[in-house]
Amino acid sequence: MITFNGLYFRDYFSRIRTISRPLIPEQLIDTIEIPKRPGAYLQNRRDGVRIITVGVMTFEKDLIALQTKLDAHKDKLIVDKPAPLILDDEPGKTYYAMISGSTDVEQLYATGEHEITFLCLDPYAYGSEAFRTFTTSQFTFPMVGNKDSYPK
Repeated sequence: MITFNGLYFRDYFSRIRTISRPLIPEQLIDTIEIPKRPGAYLQNRRDGVRIITVGVMTFEKDLIALQTKLDAHKDKLIVDKPAPLILDDEPGKTYYAMISGSTDVEQLYATGEHEITFLCLDPYAYGSEAFRTFTTSQFTFPMVGNKDSYPK
């Protein structure tokens, strides 16, 4: 299941159909091409944004109830800056995302189906914050993630 900006999707949507996410963030490769020379030289590689797409369905008893339910929490989905996005199948990890693009609802009587696209400007997931009390002027931080962190 999914929680975005404090909104637990199971309370809002009847079914999560699909969750599509990349194994790794988009890889952006900068190259330099030299005229009259085959190929290119690698200049830089960096991680791009991460896009997570969620297909959802909502079932209600009639069209009015469906529209009421869809309208009920839409303000939680609209954010001005990235908000926490938690996927239950990645325990202890939080992405920071905002909704990107259109969220058109395909309605068939009292069923609404649509996709929500989350744009993670920072492509990495974060664990919980760790707090330490220092008793000396030298200290060591155990790094348990898989990416470089600063200060080194």
